[in-house]
Amino acid sequence: MNKLTLLLCLIVIMPFFSQNTFSQSSVVPNTPGAAWNYLGWTLGTNAPVLIKNEDALPINFYTASGFQTILNQRMTIFDATGSPNAGFVGIGLNLTAPQSQLHLDNFKLGSAASIYTQWTNFTTGNTAPTLGLRIGIDNLGDAQIRQEQANLPIQFMINSAD
Repeated sequence: MNKLTLLLCLIVIMPFFSQNTFSQSSVVPNTPGAAWNYLGWTLGTNAPVLIKNEDALPINFYTASGFQTILNQRMTIFDATGSPNAGFVGIGLNLTAPQSQLHLDNFKLGSAASIYTQWTNFTTGNTAPTLGLRIGIDNLGDAQIRQEQANLPIQFMINSAD
């Protein structure tokens, strides 16, 4: 067999021996809420889902961006070469440079808006902003610690004692 025939055979046969993997968050027919719309592996794959950027650049999350646009950034995991903020997480509309390990922001252009973190459990329930413990800043900029459950104390403990 001459070299040209061997080369042609390899060109024809090689695609059948190559392996490709693809990631996607939806498949045809792209029906919202369908069982096949997810980001991850199928059952039994036994592999972790990795979201990564191998360059020293942030990973950003968006909502309601519209077709082929980059608007409404809601969360960032910040990274930049040599930055002391590398690994900081920012949550808020277009908060692109978080200033602490977890930075929450509710900046709304032209208006003051409150922002709170909230902790709830089975006892408190989780269906309303008036449940559990909330810590944050009100619309005037005042810092607040709020025990939202009626008649329950806020306890400060030192060495597991009141």
